[in-house]
Amino acid sequence: MLEILPNVMPVLLLIGLGYFFKAMGVIKSNNLDEIKKILLNISLPSLLFLNFKTMDLKLEYIGLTLIIFCFFALLFLLGQAINRIKPLYNPILPYLLPNFAFGTLGVPLFLSIFGIENLSNFTILSIGHEFFVWFVLIVLIKKKFSDEGFSINTLKEFIKNPFILAVVFGLLINITGFNRIISTNPILLGIEKFLESLSTILTPLILIIVGYDMKLNKKYIKESGKILAIRMALILIIGYILKFVFIDRILVADKIFDYAWFTYLILPPSIAIALMIGSYSTEENKDIAANTVVLGTIVSIIVYVSFVLACL
Repeated sequence: MLEILPNVMPVLLLIGLGYFFKAMGVIKSNNLDEIKKILLNISLPSLLFLNFKTMDLKLEYIGLTLIIFCFFALLFLLGQAINRIKPLYNPILPYLLPNFAFGTLGVPLFLSIFGIENLSNFTILSIGHEFFVWFVLIVLIKKKFSDEGFSINTLKEFIKNPFILAVVFGLLINITGFNRIISTNPILLGIEKFLESLSTILTPLILIIVGYDMKLNKKYIKESGKILAIRMALILIIGYILKFVFIDRILVADKIFDYAWFTYLILPPSIAIALMIGSYSTEENKDIAANTVVLGTIVSIIVYVSFVLACL
């Protein structure tokens, strides 16, 4: 426990610093929004590009991606089924189940403890997630709350997404062996170093933003708590059934991957999905969704830090 404490303390202190900045009014919310755009559109894609271009690709990852895609489809269907139980009903419940705050919380948490050398164990989980979110979940949200189905704009947004572009180009360079050319070209090496510099600011600034955004709306705490309890129970139960029955059969046993899977499953819903629900639905649904994300973030950090201190 004491050995891992130096890695855990920066996580807690950075989150605390963000909360302190907000309490003291050191940073304005609109300024932080601009910083967040830089991190999510430049720093995170830079990190993912560098990670995927050097990742040890395995054929088994195709099966893993399909399993994760099916995992999210099952979560959505279970959410629909649970909504038939009147005391548990909430119109946004099925849409908050099959998505994770992968880039805004998962990557910084995993990176801060396990380092960039192990990050591929976590980032490989993102491919199935992104395909489901973009091609299924977003379409379902639009259909439910605005009667708008799949459109060419959805495909355009997917193609232009910096996250997707980073993963695709990283994989292309990896598969084609272009890394060998990069390693011998000083200009390309310089660009790679530039991307490394951009990626290093991700973890500290994202964690500060997480602390800054920690504000719960007491009015919706009960409803958010109900959604989060259902969500975590379903995800952990179904997630580990899938791991023991399917994933462990196709992947070689790896303790770091086990830690990555746990980190993945305890993540809160994506704030981007919460905001999308709000933009197509009512203001109340938007507030409940955002509140669920904040509450889920707090719970995730507590569970993650407790797990790390107890198990590493």
